[in-house]
Amino acid sequence: MKKQDQGFDRSALLLHPRWSLNRETIEQIAAEGFTNVGCTLIGLAPDDIEGFSVERARELARLTEQVGLGLCVFTGYMKYRELLLKKEPSRAAIIMGAEQRMDSDGLPSRWLCPFRPENKKLYLSELMEVAGWPATREVHLNDEAAL
Repeated sequence: MKKQDQGFDRSALLLHPRWSLNRETIEQIAAEGFTNVGCTLIGLAPDDIEGFSVERARELARLTEQVGLGLCVFTGYMKYRELLLKKEPSRAAIIMGAEQRMDSDGLPSRWLCPFRPENKKLYLSELMEVAGWPATREVHLNDEAAL
């Protein structure tokens, strides 16, 4: 078995695609010695919040591959789906009373129900797409994925 390189990976986490999803930023990250770029996958994220929609993450994967960097993707499992829940509120999980629903960070949250087949299918579809991008080196699942 070939001995693995004992070097360190350095990842630059990008939060706001509006400001960071451009070739200049990605090239600067590479020039500063980072080996990876990280992003949080937010599903159907609008441009004015933290996190990357699948489309924007796909674009980031393309850019990172072009400059020789890897991509680390943090997924929210059934979290961060506010736009979908506005369209289809019946897909929401009922965790506690409506006034008490909190996420693991202690913030009010609405999640997709992890037991509904269409929600599982959506998440698995996104994971499979992310795993298929050539630049992808890591995919992180939130702890909630243990449900």
